[in-house]
Amino acid sequence: MTLAAPGEASLPSKKAFGLDPVLLQYVPATQEGLPGTSPKQVPINGGSGTIFETDLFKGRVAFRMTGLKSSPAQLFPGKQRKTHLVVQGKFKQALPFDDVLTGQQFDHPLANLPAPWLLSGLIAVARKINPSLTIGNLAAPCILAPIVTAAQCIHVAREGQQPAIDSTPVEDMSLLGCREFTSSKGHPLTFDQRKLLFGDASRRRAHTFDAEHVRPRKLLPVCSFEYKWWEQV
Repeated sequence: MTLAAPGEASLPSKKAFGLDPVLLQYVPATQEGLPGTSPKQVPINGGSGTIFETDLFKGRVAFRMTGLKSSPAQLFPGKQRKTHLVVQGKFKQALPFDDVLTGQQFDHPLANLPAPWLLSGLIAVARKINPSLTIGNLAAPCILAPIVTAAQCIHVAREGQQPAIDSTPVEDMSLLGCREFTSSKGHPLTFDQRKLLFGDASRRRAHTFDAEHVRPRKLLPVCSFEYKWWEQV
């Protein structure tokens, strides 16, 4: 299957898949924000990740999936997740927490959706789980949320001291130097504590991701990429 619209992409050759029956590609956008024409492969369960760069961020992304011959043994056992995405790198300029988003944006209207009453119920549940969630209309569909309330793990480190991208992420934003990023006992906030704290939009606007530190995150911030996902059948 593919996330690209019909007629916009052709199936890669069998050799491109390697040992696993899945393949993930991305197409870097042009300066005008439109999809480019040269797809690049993102290794699945690869070690060092794939380097990428935008006007605001430079780093690497690593994608992992369970159920494959190459799946890391230590990452998925005991977890319900099927995929694991880590982005590590630095911002090129300071950005307010409220402006750094993660999620999905679609170029085409969604089709074959469930009944309106069921769709409304699902949206209500999603907003209850994350009140900062933004859901676009059917003409311009998107599901976006500030990464500070959505990423399962954010770790801030000095450059050169960041953990390996294939290591298990550990939540720690205390290096940003504000008391809000630590508990009353001086420990780094947990995911639930961070999500609750920055569910307040005024707090998100009051803090920034600076350009001095390296951040591994277990979610991809919104960048100008078009992703294509293939599965051999």
